[in-house]
Amino acid sequence: MPTEPKTSEGERLIKLTLYVKEHGPVDFATIRRGLHEYGFADGLDPEQEQRYENKVRRMFERDKTTLESCGIFIVADSQNQYSLDYGASFAAPVDLSNSESSLLRLACAALLEDDEYPFKSELRMVLVKIGDELEVPDLLPNMTLDAPHSENTVTGLKKARKAIAARKRLEFDYTDAHGSTTSRSVEPFGCL
Repeated sequence: MPTEPKTSEGERLIKLTLYVKEHGPVDFATIRRGLHEYGFADGLDPEQEQRYENKVRRMFERDKTTLESCGIFIVADSQNQYSLDYGASFAAPVDLSNSESSLLRLACAALLEDDEYPFKSELRMVLVKIGDELEVPDLLPNMTLDAPHSENTVTGLKKARKAIAARKRLEFDYTDAHGSTTSRSVEPFGCL
């Protein structure tokens, strides 16, 4: 029997959606060749092969049903070519708490820094499109003038607040405990 792929259901659903979006209309055999999650089994007798084919087809149909419950409809035309039905698909409104919004931005930022992540440009576009909808709380402490802070600290916090509000990259020099100074470039989402 073939070894089962080590892909989570969520990752498989995302890959299926993106594959059909990029290559559709596309038949099931092409989907299987393009996504190892629906792959082919070698060295099986005809009965085992048929059982495996049925198992993969059921998984594909379950995935389509799951995607439909999320508002993404993959449909087949008269030639059994699959594509996204943009007219039926929708994105349900999302009501995220401030901490969930911050976590979403942090997770996306980590993906953007991952050299192995294949959809960086698409993710950047999504973040730009939803940028105004994701309210990132200002987690910087409110500085009072009577608190013992240096002028550099107050100026730095003002710059950080501005970068967070504008969702812009922030560049600064950092000196570690050993006195070594390095330049840093970050996309701040908040500070604790």
